[in-house]
Amino acid sequence: MIKRICSTILWLTSAVLVYSQESHIPSLLENGHQYGQTAFEKAYFPEIEKAFAEMDYNNQILTDDTLVSFINNILEKVKPAGLDSFPIKIVIVKTLYCNAGMYINGTMEINTGLLSVMENEAQLAMIICHELAHYIYRHGLLMFQEIEKLEKKYEKQVFRRQKAIQRDIATELSQYSISIEQEADSLGLLLYLKAGYSPAEASKSISNLPERDTISSTTFLEKIIFGIQRSLPTHPRDEDRISFLQTHTSRVPETNSTGKAEYQRLTINIIQVQLELLQRFGSNFDILNVIDTLQLLIPDTLSLYYKTLTLLKGTTYQKMLADPFTTGYYLFVADYKKQNQKEPSILEGGNKIRQQYFDAAGPFLEHAAFSVLLPLINDPDMGHEANKQLGLICYHKKDYKQARFYLNACLATGKKIADARYINFILNEVNNK
Repeated sequence: MIKRICSTILWLTSAVLVYSQESHIPSLLENGHQYGQTAFEKAYFPEIEKAFAEMDYNNQILTDDTLVSFINNILEKVKPAGLDSFPIKIVIVKTLYCNAGMYINGTMEINTGLLSVMENEAQLAMIICHELAHYIYRHGLLMFQEIEKLEKKYEKQVFRRQKAIQRDIATELSQYSISIEQEADSLGLLLYLKAGYSPAEASKSISNLPERDTISSTTFLEKIIFGIQRSLPTHPRDEDRISFLQTHTSRVPETNSTGKAEYQRLTINIIQVQLELLQRFGSNFDILNVIDTLQLLIPDTLSLYYKTLTLLKGTTYQKMLADPFTTGYYLFVADYKKQNQKEPSILEGGNKIRQQYFDAAGPFLEHAAFSVLLPLINDPDMGHEANKQLGLICYHKKDYKQARFYLNACLATGKKIADARYINFILNEVNNK
């Protein structure tokens, strides 16, 4: 507790630098450190390059040149002159996770999930400044050295149980990680304000993020803390970070520099990337769970991204209603695992059982579909697709009157419908009923 209090005091004290025009920005080469010359750096620089090359090969890297150029311009705007000679580059990774990371070789990873929850250029700039601060302080290298130090500290305690040692190492690493995140917030805010961005947007970059990752047995520290069941935080609490940023920007003159319009124009295609990622998740139930999680992270329920996710949810319900065989099977598996804590065998869950599960869930699925799609039928962006999905639901349940109504409403919007030929085919069939 005392260590935590002391680190918090240092964090708050360091923020006083924000107001000084002569604030010192540390150099990467301070304290005699030669960049890239430690054994750890020599070993891991090639590994990092290899990892990103594999991601590129697997089409996990976003190659939108306009967007990449835009984000690189943000980097140049906030980057201190002392970093001009260092090989810093930004890579946009296609993933649903809302995160960013700084690697020790100067590669900054920004996830499409993060881009989708940031509202403007200023908020993204604060994230980039935070990651730059990690690079300037060489936090990646320092974390590795801290792990080595803790291993040596505890290696002689042979009389203690291994789990107890692992727990203590995890606790100390958690405290150390929190302290370097506080350093990155302080220096990151300094870089951000020096670039002239709106002070008010700094804290919003944190409030728009999901709950932070934790150190657990599934992270990069698995070798050190394998077997620890409980999770420990790697970052200060979000409310503490937001309070820190708000407190230390409250007296800074507002610039109103947010870059909102340009940011939203350039990131609009990220929505499609995220939807494509969602559809790779496998079952429709997985897709629904991910959509619910993503929507909890989006404060603006009228945003195009939020409405697009809502439409995808309705479309997913429609697909489930149109495929009783598969839907009934997944419902059966979920129920079986809940009761038996294991997967059912391939011989279980026959057609009759699947149909029984689907029949029981059908009314709920139908109600859920209508509840998310009906509010969108008059939406200028989503109306044509929402009407189409409702029409298909009514068609599959043989409510041909309502199917005709919704499908005609879909075509009447005048929007270009990718499968208009299919819709007309169904309408012809419906009109003959």
